[in-house]
Amino acid sequence: MKIVVDESPAAASKLSAVASSCLVSLVVALGQTSKILSAIAALLIGPNDYNGHYLKVPDILRSLQVSVKAVLIGSPYDTDWFDQGIQTKSLVDKWPLPGLDHKPPSSSLVGSIATDSKYLYVHGSFGLMKIGSGYGNTIKGRLSESVSEFHNDEAGRLLFASGKLYFAPIGKSLVIMIDPDTLKVQETMELDVDAVGPHCLFTDGTDLKQIAAKKEGGFSLRKLTTICSPIPIVEERPLQLSQKSIIVLGRAKYDNQGSLHTLYQNNLQEVSKLSAARNTIMISTTTGKLYYQGSGVVVGVTGKDTPKGQWTEVELPDAKMKIESIAVDNTGSFCVLVTDKGVVYFGGVNRKGEAGENAPVGRQQPKPVKLKKFSKLKDQEITSCACGPHTTAFIGKDGKLFMFGALEDDLVDKTTGVVTSMLGVPASQIALGRSHTIILTQLGTIYSFGSNQYGQCGRNYIPPSEDQGIEEGDEELDVISEDDDEHICPKGEHTWTNERCLICQFCKYCTGYGPSCCNEGMPDRDPG
Repeated sequence: MKIVVDESPAAASKLSAVASSCLVSLVVALGQTSKILSAIAALLIGPNDYNGHYLKVPDILRSLQVSVKAVLIGSPYDTDWFDQGIQTKSLVDKWPLPGLDHKPPSSSLVGSIATDSKYLYVHGSFGLMKIGSGYGNTIKGRLSESVSEFHNDEAGRLLFASGKLYFAPIGKSLVIMIDPDTLKVQETMELDVDAVGPHCLFTDGTDLKQIAAKKEGGFSLRKLTTICSPIPIVEERPLQLSQKSIIVLGRAKYDNQGSLHTLYQNNLQEVSKLSAARNTIMISTTTGKLYYQGSGVVVGVTGKDTPKGQWTEVELPDAKMKIESIAVDNTGSFCVLVTDKGVVYFGGVNRKGEAGENAPVGRQQPKPVKLKKFSKLKDQEITSCACGPHTTAFIGKDGKLFMFGALEDDLVDKTTGVVTSMLGVPASQIALGRSHTIILTQLGTIYSFGSNQYGQCGRNYIPPSEDQGIEEGDEELDVISEDDDEHICPKGEHTWTNERCLICQFCKYCTGYGPSCCNEGMPDRDPG
């Protein structure tokens, strides 16, 4: 007798299956060993031949199995692969795929595998195979059926549901129905237009299902039916992730672990927005809170950095404000926030007019300020923001682009901050590099401006010669060979910019003070 979980109507409706299931349920509920043994004897060695019949395992027997396992491991909670992943020492048995011993490893890679609880269906570059698993009167490792030509060069997913085998090629909106006995293709079906997009098909043994990414964010669980083509969606439910966390990779001053690890996880306050720099990371939560880790200069807090692993809450100017966008410059000197009302706030150090205000003149050192409204944009409704070295950028609701800070005079209107060359071209997104800017418009066109020294702007890129490169360090600096003096103005012909030290406007030669120069970190400085 085969004792398996079979939810199909045909197996469940058999009178012998129902009677046997009731018998097992009664003896398990009674809990007497003698009764259980008598029931097993009646099923296995009775006068009637029940070999090949199906017995639907009752729920009470499953509960008993869970209870016994809990007693054996000493805990009511059992870890499984969904919670803990597949254990490294969980391998129980293995055997080679039949007929592939003579082929090189590259041609015998397994692409996908599925099972009907008796046979294993394996797809790869060798085609499609049906192999016995050793259960349900099958011989382990024995080839039952095979098709040598079946999407050999195409990756896909095998699925088994309600007695049918399906193959779903990855990256395509197709589902191929296969006869599990002969492995012949029965029908090729298209996914419904509503089911097309980033998704993952799976099955619970009965129905074909799909997890799909939604355009507005989140995921959706869908139940599909293969009764017609295109395959329609018969049921759909939104999925809410049980836990949201920040997973990071790399090193920073506030987190030097390096390997992939979780930096933030709080089920009560989920992260909605984040921005990170080399010495600061800032997050906003769905509850309207703002936190940072590392240096507090970006929010006007001076002194020691926060202890590693500790998040510090930022006092917001308006307790009811909802943050829609965050940006921190890569040096961790300042930040900008955009609220749901389109209001912009600036915090940190205003060295080059990043806050839309005049920067300190001469040797006066600017001081970090707490979050305050961006005065130059008080009459604008802003939707998103970005930060770069000594530069801030904003996009208005109408697509108008604003930039402030260390910029060329002919690029923006110094009074309003409007990027004059982008007037009439509505922007959608903007990203600021060290010395270049990339803009995506609402029509999908990409604009770039700034330095194209490494081809980052995509304009007539000429690779540097072998004697040029990038020095190691936090900042990328141009390396000029000793013989390459044409980059430096002749002595006496420099045009100096008199700030905290002298830098030539044309060749960027700096009078400097060696490594101790106060302008060493400036993106446009070329040390002389």
